[in-house]
Amino acid sequence: MKRIVIIPEILAINLEEKVKCIPYLSLGEILNKNIFNKNMKCKYNININILKKLDEKSIGKYKEFSGYYKINKNNIFFEKEYSKIRFKLLIKNVDSNNITMSINKPYFNLVRFKLDNLYPLGVHINDLLLCKFIRDDCIVIHGASFVNKSGKTYLLIAPPDTGKTYTMYKLLSEGYTFYGEDLSFYNSKEDQLYSMPFTSTWYHHFDNFKSVLNNFPIINLFFQGNKKIVSELFGKKSVGIKSKLDGIIIMEKGNSNSIKKIKFSEKKDIIRKIEIIQNNEFSYYKNPLLFSYDYFNKLNLKNIYLKEKKLISELIYKKSVYLITGETYRDFSKIILNKNIK
Repeated sequence: MKRIVIIPEILAINLEEKVKCIPYLSLGEILNKNIFNKNMKCKYNININILKKLDEKSIGKYKEFSGYYKINKNNIFFEKEYSKIRFKLLIKNVDSNNITMSINKPYFNLVRFKLDNLYPLGVHINDLLLCKFIRDDCIVIHGASFVNKSGKTYLLIAPPDTGKTYTMYKLLSEGYTFYGEDLSFYNSKEDQLYSMPFTSTWYHHFDNFKSVLNNFPIINLFFQGNKKIVSELFGKKSVGIKSKLDGIIIMEKGNSNSIKKIKFSEKKDIIRKIEIIQNNEFSYYKNPLLFSYDYFNKLNLKNIYLKEKKLISELIYKKSVYLITGETYRDFSKIILNKNIK
């Protein structure tokens, strides 16, 4: 077994040494090496076991939900059959911060899409952890984050395929410090960003297999080659641990290159846009496995969803927000590098 610290001081995953990647684990899909001290104390710990045999007897007495879920106070057992193959997942200690997920080999090796209520393991890990983060006043934002040469820390938020990855690549090439590229972790109590360097988007954009895997996405879902993380591109010193957040940058494509500071009266619309981006990225509030657990144990998915919106709103109203428009994805990094954002 190996231990990978996914988010420093926040999240660690324990899993088999041979597992290099967990598809759809957007919090940290690439698990081939450590950047941080593997013995670092983390608030949340996920233990993953891949087993030949798995059944509901290990959770004791249970109640059934929709025929596929066996639920009791702190555990979930899921089983479904497709084409005479049984897919099984057991989650223990759901309500704690030290969760064990056991999965049978067909489930781990074959499930790469959402098919009815059969979701990839990575989706369930993401969704359960997102609920825990939000309840603890933390949010994962679909956006990049960095510290510039002046020591200022910024979130960089944009709709999909606007140019976040390219922009971060150029900023890091100029000596900026990495905190997030696809996702960013924000603790509202501390007003701190924590680094998330294990996302897979660097690989999709910069790996030598780019053309093959982009043209044939099904291959990409099953391929677990030597995927690159940010430290392999820019070195370990390019990755921060945590930093106080100074401001937020919104990137949008436009007919000209410009930057402006958002007025207080304009922030309501910025919040609306960020909520749309978040809803497009995350699905915890409609995950059928969590829905079944919520039915018997009052996970309160609706309240968690509303709290996420509240945390986003509070964040936007208390920080300086800048809107950058660029004609092409290549322009955003130039604007950030050339303009003095205070």
